[in-house]
Amino acid sequence: MKCISLNLTDYVPYHLTTYSNASIAIDLRVLHATFNQAIKWEMIDKNPAYGVKLPKSEIIKVRFLHQDEIQRLFKVIKENEHYDFLDIVKSYLNTGARRIELLHPLFTWENVDFKEKKILINGKGARKRYIPMNETFLNILKRRYNDNLKSPFSFKPDYVTHKIAEYYKKANIEKANLHSLRKTFGSTLIQNKIADLFTVSKLLGHTTVTTTEKYYVDLIDDNYRDSVEGLDNIF
Repeated sequence: MKCISLNLTDYVPYHLTTYSNASIAIDLRVLHATFNQAIKWEMIDKNPAYGVKLPKSEIIKVRFLHQDEIQRLFKVIKENEHYDFLDIVKSYLNTGARRIELLHPLFTWENVDFKEKKILINGKGARKRYIPMNETFLNILKRRYNDNLKSPFSFKPDYVTHKIAEYYKKANIEKANLHSLRKTFGSTLIQNKIADLFTVSKLLGHTTVTTTEKYYVDLIDDNYRDSVEGLDNIF
């Protein structure tokens, strides 16, 4: 079988002008797998994607809320709302859940195990994960359950997004969105050394620890530095 001549050398530099590193990496993996299958079918003799290096992973800056911003946000919500919306905000902060993961129909009372103090999350790609409930989140759900609500949170996704943006503006919190609550959960655990990277990754429902590291690399570097400096008191 004659080898097909195909030059992919310029693929990455050319596409970097339009697409993200992550998108290009996905495309290259698909191409690589496709050509390997073509080799198995004896359609080609050589994989033209072999040797083409994947672009380096991007370091994504995380916008998380600082403690003073959280308190300002709580204050504004309390001044303008019944406890209902404050409950969902605190729930995101205490679980790290994505927007739809705490909303009906993905999240119902059947997902809540009061006895074992944990919830079942239906995550991206139909992946399920359990998250333990701390006292703050547990008390919120107990109160809402005793109020005979049909589901823990019945907000529409778009309503939650627009409402939190409104309260950010009133609290003078810039460049933050609903997803920042999830990022605050992860960053707080790492910054305060409450959980290691692997645990945070599992709680957030990331497919790999590498994904978590990409988002929190700056915080992880700080923890590494603190750990090494801690040796000063020993040696």
